[in-house]
Amino acid sequence: MQIIENSIVKEKLYIEKLENGMTVMIMPKKNIQKKYVIWGTHYGSIDHTFVVSGQEKETKVPDGVAHFLEHKMFEQPDGTNSLDTLSAMGVSANAYTTGDHTAYLFECTENFYEGLDELMSYVQNPHFTDENVEKEKGIIGQEIDMYDDHPYWKCYKNLMNCLYKNNRNKDRHSRNKKNNSKNR
Repeated sequence: MQIIENSIVKEKLYIEKLENGMTVMIMPKKNIQKKYVIWGTHYGSIDHTFVVSGQEKETKVPDGVAHFLEHKMFEQPDGTNSLDTLSAMGVSANAYTTGDHTAYLFECTENFYEGLDELMSYVQNPHFTDENVEKEKGIIGQEIDMYDDHPYWKCYKNLMNCLYKNNRNKDRHSRNKKNNSKNR
């Protein structure tokens, strides 16, 4: 186990890589009641390919798949939504997608292990049906419309397109509903 110590704030970070490849980091905080978990994966909006375990050939996916998967992970086979389940436990949960990773997170003062079990369940056992996939396409379309209507986001996208003229990060910031319509 790797231990990183910050002598200024008197805290330690414990890092362990598990046999399955997952890296676990724990930072105990004395006299703090709130617990916080982030389960992240190195797959974000600029990732358009991946290699399935045990295969050599790359699989290509459409733009927006990381963000789409972020949204879909919460839905369960019994029709429940893990966000609702966590909320009923008093656990505040969310998720986000960046250019290079996607993360599922929660914070709580009580029901930590129950919340962790729920998080592990929905992240490791995604549930997809033709119906819930079609429904989610509409929801993401609405989210794209919301961003496209925000002046700050328009300025940010234009800046990124100028900064990343010949870089795959440019794709992350140039997407819009029109570009994603082939995926819907």
